[in-house]
Amino acid sequence: MSSLSQFASSAVQTLTNLQAIKVAECDLRDARMRLDSQAAALKEADQRKDEFLALLAHEPRNPLAAISNAATLMTVTNLKEHHDDALGAIQRQTRHLSRLIDDLLDVAGINLGKIALRREVLDAAPVLASAAQTVKSLVDERNHTLGIMNTKRRVAKPVSSLSTTMSIRPGAWQSSSR
Repeated sequence: MSSLSQFASSAVQTLTNLQAIKVAECDLRDARMRLDSQAAALKEADQRKDEFLALLAHEPRNPLAAISNAATLMTVTNLKEHHDDALGAIQRQTRHLSRLIDDLLDVAGINLGKIALRREVLDAAPVLASAAQTVKSLVDERNHTLGIMNTKRRVAKPVSSLSTTMSIRPGAWQSSSR
């Protein structure tokens, strides 16, 4: 082999190596971009999880306060009606606490991909009825009225059915003197 053909062969090999290096650099740059994107997504998911846990950790305060108030009511009064109301509040709030704990446990399942979230329409009437029942004795005691209003669209039928059973009038969630 002549020196010219050795030089040409060496030059071709060098160019091939340079081309392979360029391809590898492009692949590495693409991999870094994918990795950065995945890291950002993981960081965002972790932040959402932390916000969810902070919110959920705060949530037990409301049912615990209702349970405490109901227990206090049961100790300071001998009226069966008050005991029945207080017992009902304790039972409802205990179920609520159980659901909160289930939600906390579900976070691990969601993070591990064992639970898939799905959105669905929720009938607000039972939720509102339960909330109204929870505060009913306090509203009555203070001679206030409790109203419910949906500002985006009217919910006439559920609210009107609640109105007859729960003494709730269409309006806004508010506490006002009668």
